[in-house]
Amino acid sequence: MIYDIDNKLGRLRSILKNDDDQYQLRIQKIINYDNLPGNFKGTLRQRRSLESEVWLKDEFQIITTSQISKKASVMFEFQH
Repeated sequence: MIYDIDNKLGRLRSILKNDDDQYQLRIQKIINYDNLPGNFKGTLRQRRSLESEVWLKDEFQIITTSQISKKASVMFEFQH
């Protein structure tokens, strides 16, 4: 999903309900190669980013449903 705070991507992790009976969404941040810390950048990751690969960050944000600007479908490929 894309949410309306600097037009960032995020992965929906949970749906919460606050004390006022309003829904809130717990979003895990998604970052692209340009926003990776320098020690994680390298040729292999740069090549994979050219194929639209992104990375999940261990950082979460709570947003309201009104902050969602559009929905995006994402396919995850797990590698062992």
